[in-house]
Formats: sequence, C-alpha cells, structure tokens
Amino acid sequence: MIDSDFSLQGWPGTGTSDDPYVISRQTIVSSGICIDIRDTISYFAIADCGFSSTVDGAGVGIGLVSVTDGLVGSVRVNRKYTVILLSECVAWTMLGAEISVCNQGVFLEKCHSCTVSESVIHDVSNQAMHCYECDRTALSSLRPTRNDDAISLHWCVGCMIQNCIMRDYLDTGAYLYFTMNCTMLNRSVFNTYNMGAYVHGSSNWMIANCTISAGRYHGLYVERCFRMLIVNGTISQHRWSGIYLRESDNCSVLDNTIEHHNRAGFFFSMDSDNNTAIDNVLWLDLETNGWDDGHDDRWDDGVSRGNTWGDYNGSGSYTIPGSA
Repeated sequence: MIDSDFSLQGWPGTGTSDDPYVISRQTIVSSGICIDIRDTISYFAIADCGFSSTVDGAGVGIGLVSVTDGLVGSVRVNRKYTVILLSECVAWTMLGAEISVCNQGVFLEKCHSCTVSESVIHDVSNQAMHCYECDRTALSSLRPTRNDDAISLHWCVGCMIQNCIMRDYLDTGAYLYFTMNCTMLNRSVFNTYNMGAYVHGSSNWMIANCTISAGRYHGLYVERCFRMLIVNGTISQHRWSGIYLRESDNCSVLDNTIEHHNRAGFFFSMDSDNNTAIDNVLWLDLETNGWDDGHDDRWDDGVSRGNTWGDYNGSGSYTIPGSA
C-alpha cells in the first residue's frame, strides 16, 4: 500500500494530522504480510484490528517501510513470525497492542523518533521488542512476559526505556549492545533465567530507579562500557552477583540497595578502572558484599561518604576483598 491506495481503497480520512486515514475493525488471517504499507507521508492509523496466521510462526502482522506519521493502536496479533516490522520509519507510534505466541514481537530497524507504549507482549520465542540502529526511540509502559529477551537494543542512540515491567524470561530482561546516550528509568525485572540486564560496548547511559530481582546469574552485567550511571536501584536475589562490571571504566554506581546474592553483591572485575561506588547499601550477600579486582576504583569520597556494609562491625576500616 502506498499513499494513493488509502483513498482508492476507501479508507476514511484525508491523510492530514487532523484527519488521518483510518484502517479499523479488520480481522486478517494470512501466512504472509497482513498489512504492508511503504513509502508514505500521509498520516494514518491502524486501530482495533486483529491479525494472525493460518500456520504458527508464519509471515508478518504489520509491515511498514519508509513510513512517516503512522499510528498503530489497539491491535491483537498472534501466531505470526514477526508481529510488527518497521524499517526506516519516522515519527511512528504503537499504543495499546496485545501480542502473543509469535516468533518475534516488534522489530524496529533504522527508525527515528518512534514510540512503542502501553502494550502487552507475551509468549514470544525470541525478542519481545528489538531496535536496531534506531535513534530517539521511546519504549514505555510495556509488559513483556515469558519471552526470550524482553527488550533488545543494538547500535542505538538517544533511546529511552521507561516504566516497563518485565518478568519470566528464558534469557535476559534487557540486552543493550553498542548503544550510547540512552536512559532506562523505573524498570522492573523479575525472574530471568540468565541476567536482568546485559550492557555491552555502550557509553553515556543512565540506569535509574530500577528494580531487578530473582535471576539465575547476574542482576546487571556491564561489559566494556564507559561513563555509565547506575543510580537509586534495588538489585536482589541473584545466584551470582547483583552488579558486575567487567572491563568498564569511569562508571558511577550511586544510592543503590544490593542484597541477597549467592556470590558478590557488587563486583569490579580486572581491567575495570576509575569507577566510583558511593552511598550504596550492600548486605546479606553470601560470599561477600563487594569485590574489587580493578584499578583506581573509589568506594568513598575520601571525606565523609562511603557505602553501608551489612557485615561491618563498626570498628576500624572496612576491607573489600580482591586484587585491587
């Protein structure tokens, strides 16, 4: 479908921001692409529709390529390979979708200033939400459940993840790979098989006000990253460590509660340099609350601010194990 097809097919509207074309109340069952829209500049909305396949895991629910100013709202998609596939789209919004029993949820590729919000995504065998080479994309109020990876960002810039609740994953809650200048706020992750969040090769992130708990391995694993700010979170009940920094430099971990881990609550690995951990509460971790194998990492400000250690007896200085 292109711009002229909206009126030729009789969809109501004129394609303006005040009067968009509206595709609504459609139920489409197909093993191919249910709706395919390309190279449009008209304003349009897809609302109150249902898409599925005659065969499990076949085709695409909605495919949008080089689309500007589109809205997808209140759609239900199941049994598709990919639910919604977007490529090179601008100012596109998905709101209030319900996605289930598919191979891949929502896939955004090279999109700009798009929003995915207030949607439920469950029982997807790969990523519930995947962004590749996107910038200024906002993912908010999502409820991914029982998927492989909940949210995956690769090579993205200036994106935001906020107010999401993720639980019961086969792998990782958030997989963030070579991203920069991004923010993750008010996110909750529960019961992951692997890690609550994995961040690799990224820089200038802020991870704030997040709750990450009950994972099989690490709560938050940060690898080969720079200038990360991890602040005001609660990380608890993982079988290995709460926060693990590996080969990461100039990061700040501030005002977090880190508790109930089988190994270390907080771990600076070898080749992690010039990081700061201050004003955190670390306690009830079985092997050790903190461990430092890095270089020039700071656990206090040298004056009056440090961390609260659950096993500190109040006498003398607190010793942090490790080779540092």
